[in-house]
Amino acid sequence: MSPTIILFREHNNWAQKFASEDPTLTDEELFKKAKTVITAMFQRIVYYEYLPALMGVPLEPHSAYDPSLNPAADPHFLNCAMVYGHSELGEVVARVDDRMASIPNGGLLIEDVIAQPFKYMDAGLEPVLRGLASTVQGKVDTYIIDFFRGGMHQGPNRAPWRDLRDDAGSNVGTGHGTIDTKSRHIMRGRDVRLRGINTVRANLPVPLPPLNSWSDMTGDLELIEDLTAIYGHNPDDADLWVSGLVEQHVTGSNLGATWQQIIGDYFTRSRDAGRLEQFGGLL
Repeated sequence: MSPTIILFREHNNWAQKFASEDPTLTDEELFKKAKTVITAMFQRIVYYEYLPALMGVPLEPHSAYDPSLNPAADPHFLNCAMVYGHSELGEVVARVDDRMASIPNGGLLIEDVIAQPFKYMDAGLEPVLRGLASTVQGKVDTYIIDFFRGGMHQGPNRAPWRDLRDDAGSNVGTGHGTIDTKSRHIMRGRDVRLRGINTVRANLPVPLPPLNSWSDMTGDLELIEDLTAIYGHNPDDADLWVSGLVEQHVTGSNLGATWQQIIGDYFTRSRDAGRLEQFGGLL
């Protein structure tokens, strides 16, 4: 929500600027002109600042709209790699003052931010924005905070998600229970029959060599022992979401080579196949 409010404010700044330059413009015309600028700004942040920082490499250069490309999200992106961020989240959202010191009210637990999103407004929006800007991006790995492993209780004044059923099936449609986000991502992959990591790697736009053992993916001996106990010795038998979290990162990236290519391929296609993209030198 906080980054969205920044864009809202910037949109209004541009609308005021255009209105002062041409008082004859209608509200609708001002809205559309400002929207064009904000769309271009957001695209450049995502495609040319955030994604290179995440992947460790920039996207291929953009030239022009290509109507022959299919911009649809690949199932391996949509049902797996897209949710890498849940492993990056920490327990606390920092809130700091203009000297980058923690405010008297302190930070907020992630569960409060999600379940009661307006709670952070007791100290205003700016401390949250400064806290986000000063927080180092978390590591993509197999560790998920407890709140996402069953802490998202559902009921009055809690997050508006619904479990399909609890163990006994008694909570169907009640809005009560808990959510294990990690298990949900795994089950989503099984529901749509995502393939194993080596099968996916062999069919990427730039095929990657197979990973023949867990030791090809990680040097964490305890993790290898756990994975072997669950899936056996062949990484291709594991759930793709788990494999993507386990895979050793490419140097300079927060992702392994498999997810790096899945994510890079999707965003490159979505950009180049975007008929209404704003990359053509607007900003």
